[in-house]
Amino acid sequence: LVILCLLLSAARDSSGNIAIDVIKQLRPHLHPRPANNSEGGLETSGLCSKAPDWMPQLNILDFGAKGDGVANDTNAILLGILIAPPRSEWVGSRASAFLHFQSTSHIFLGGTGTVDGQGEDWWAAREEDYDVKSPKLLLMKDCSWCNIWGVHLKNSPQVHCQVEDSLHVNVVNVTVRAPAHSPNTDGIVIKESAEVQIKGCDVATGDDNVVLKHGCKSILVEHCSFLWGHGASIGSLGEQGSRRYETVSNVTFQHISFDGTDRAARIKTWQGGDGDVFDVRFMDLIVLKTPKSPLQIDQFYCPNSQHEDDCKISPEAVKIRNISFLRIKGTTSNRFALDMRCSKSAPCVDIKFQDIDIQADEPNKSINNVCENINGNSTDTQPTMCFDFQEDSTKV
Repeated sequence: LVILCLLLSAARDSSGNIAIDVIKQLRPHLHPRPANNSEGGLETSGLCSKAPDWMPQLNILDFGAKGDGVANDTNAILLGILIAPPRSEWVGSRASAFLHFQSTSHIFLGGTGTVDGQGEDWWAAREEDYDVKSPKLLLMKDCSWCNIWGVHLKNSPQVHCQVEDSLHVNVVNVTVRAPAHSPNTDGIVIKESAEVQIKGCDVATGDDNVVLKHGCKSILVEHCSFLWGHGASIGSLGEQGSRRYETVSNVTFQHISFDGTDRAARIKTWQGGDGDVFDVRFMDLIVLKTPKSPLQIDQFYCPNSQHEDDCKISPEAVKIRNISFLRIKGTTSNRFALDMRCSKSAPCVDIKFQDIDIQADEPNKSINNVCENINGNSTDTQPTMCFDFQEDSTKV
């Protein structure tokens, strides 16, 4: 492996903002960009250049690297622990992430080392004031043909890994750890991106293990293990109402185990939203003892943590169609295996259930399904699926 550019720095820019940037540029053919991005952190886009005088450097030679063009220096670079500054040193910073890659391509970020976000103080502050703006641990924005491989992300102040406005990104064998009580610490977030693959990841966190937001298309999540957290989610969508048309399409979650998550697979949308969720497949899932319904579609999403006022009642809704739940087995402590609550004005249509076997986690405990305004078909589903809406009916 030829490392054409590597910068590992604990940096404070001229505005006093703190950032940590790691870059391994495999094809440094991009146009140069300014050193500082619009959010106050250091930008890793473009060609590498000499670091500013104010930037303290970590010399990888001190960690065993040879730099002779012959020796493999990967371990010296990637086997360490990268620790984010404490919250007290972030006060006043406009940086949105600890590691921020933007407007670049062909980046490889990998290794078996750990990035520790030291999020405890951030979580406490956010519990007291929900409006506290916490930084993400790793953000890839406007990137293409990029790879994140093997790294361990822990205790992020907020989201651990976010891929946004990007194309052809792989997230492989990444481990995420944060306590179950840590707020808004989603494991992997994909937003406004296409052709993204998440494979072999092990995620346990305080929010969604993996979540797909607005603008996601052609996403594959497979061969992952989710421990505590909220499971695999799409949404929430529609919170902006009719001001923005939000879509998620052509998505596959497959070969995933859920052991200790609140739920397994969930689609969540707000009333009054505008958009479309379609061509989604949840397949070959193993679910163990979820306290909430393992499989859920919720067109009335409105958590108190995000909306202190009364929830808006509206006939408008994000459309949900052509969703498949296939070969899903497991147990739950909830009395409902499937919780499908769709809007009367925009019912969920073409919803398919096949080879579903969700059992109660205790003997002789009854378990059922919830169905509201849903149309589709089912085969070999336990508990027996209930469809209460037909497209050609007059039921409202």
